[in-house]
Amino acid sequence: MAIHKLMSLILAGILTAGVACRCHAQPPIPMDKIPEGIPADVRKEIEGLYSGDERDRGRAARNLGGMGEKAVPAIPFLIGLLNPEDFSLGETISPGQEACLALLKIGRPATLPLIEVMKEPGVDPLARQLAADLLGSIRDPRAVEPLIGALNDESRHLRLSAITALKQIRDPRAVEPLIELLKEQDYDIYNAAALSLKSITGKDFGRDPGAWRNWRERNKDALPKDPRQ
Repeated sequence: MAIHKLMSLILAGILTAGVACRCHAQPPIPMDKIPEGIPADVRKEIEGLYSGDERDRGRAARNLGGMGEKAVPAIPFLIGLLNPEDFSLGETISPGQEACLALLKIGRPATLPLIEVMKEPGVDPLARQLAADLLGSIRDPRAVEPLIGALNDESRHLRLSAITALKQIRDPRAVEPLIELLKEQDYDIYNAAALSLKSITGKDFGRDPGAWRNWRERNKDALPKDPRQ
């Protein structure tokens, strides 16, 4: 089964559970939807994500992360395991945290599924925020336009995460939308936008949209790009 079809099951599961349910003990995809024809070791670890033992679920997620891009078929199942409230300090790393780390290790193949989660307005805002955070860490240029779209979302937390993600990706397409945010009255929003602009351009004009636009017009062909692109 294609990843986008599995993601539709993930989103349906989250929406059906309602915003009060921010995580799943196991992925909300039925086990019989695990794709056929995938490597046996990948399938074994995906099945481990359904264990009733939290430690086994965490171990399975960690093992999938260690497989790198070989674990691409597991991406929707790992996303279904994410728990936005699961990142408090403690001695034990939770299954949700392990799933997060696994997605980062798998890298860019996780980009489009994470974009789906971030863009779905019916998904819990904290889950959408976590998806934006992961997109920033993965630093795939394909996430830039969706992250720019999230700058005007109703969720303040998602907006802040999108600003930070764009700062990490350092793509010049974000410059003009970030300049617009300097007009905001919310200190956290306009301050984060100014810091992101400084990171992307190497310049610092503070909260002065006019100065930023003047500089951009004079240097629009010389904006720095992320060397990974």
